[in-house]
Amino acid sequence: MNFGTNLTNARKAKGISQEELAELLCVSRQTIYKWEAGITYPDVDKLCDIARCLDVSTAYLLGEGVREETGDAPACEPAEEKKEVRILDKTETVRFFKGFANVIAICTMGILFAVAIFVCIGGFGGDGAAVWGLIPFLGIIFAAVIGYVLAGIRHDQYMKEHDGELLFEKEELKHEQRVFAVKIVMGLALIFVGVLFVVLAGILDAERFSVIAVTALLALIGVACYFFITAGIMHDLYLGEEGPHKHHEKEKTPADIASGVIMTVATGVFLLLGFVWNLWHPAWVVFPLGGLLCGCVSMIFGNKEK
Repeated sequence: MNFGTNLTNARKAKGISQEELAELLCVSRQTIYKWEAGITYPDVDKLCDIARCLDVSTAYLLGEGVREETGDAPACEPAEEKKEVRILDKTETVRFFKGFANVIAICTMGILFAVAIFVCIGGFGGDGAAVWGLIPFLGIIFAAVIGYVLAGIRHDQYMKEHDGELLFEKEELKHEQRVFAVKIVMGLALIFVGVLFVVLAGILDAERFSVIAVTALLALIGVACYFFITAGIMHDLYLGEEGPHKHHEKEKTPADIASGVIMTVATGVFLLLGFVWNLWHPAWVVFPLGGLLCGCVSMIFGNKEK
């Protein structure tokens, strides 16, 4: 027998429900469900708490022996106040998070596409064309930042208004795991193809083909980011340790979004200066500058939160 089965048997032998055990352990009912389903596992300290609450040994829970009463093991203190658990509408919540993931992913992909377009214009049109290419580049960046901010505000409002738990069936969780794996593999494959273009351009030593290869690489990275972001957000919704409505401190904050934008733009500037004007050596300075900006943003938003 595995841990989940042993936990279920010990809980039923004790005559308590998942909700009651969750209260004793100060965790959510969703966590108990995931432990018994074998989706996640408790840490060592929590395992000892479980054993004390159910009057069994940790060896039994881990499947290393037969059920053994611990006898004088102290029981956990019950929760002072029993809170009513609100079960959220899966269809509505999944639809919202899919929309949120798409907005964040499209904004990120748009930034990389803007960099790719700028590289292409600068590579084929020269310095003058690159200057004019700044107009669509900055326009797309501005639109992406607005998209990040609006999506973040809407997400924060939704999380505050929908505090509760999501209960997914095993088949739904397995399906999400398959979708997650497929998206990650597709994203990695796209990046690999883009790198092959750049390597081939270096072998052929053709300037125009190099510009096309770098443009293709940036565009493919953008599409790969779309897969990565949508897969990550939905995976966290389905298989997060406590669910997205339990640990608000793990949510994306404005500082996280701003830092992501800063480092993405810094990477774009580095590639532009390198491929268009061959300024690789001085261009590296954008990364420490981006890091300093991220630190400043974190301190500003951190102080506001405090």
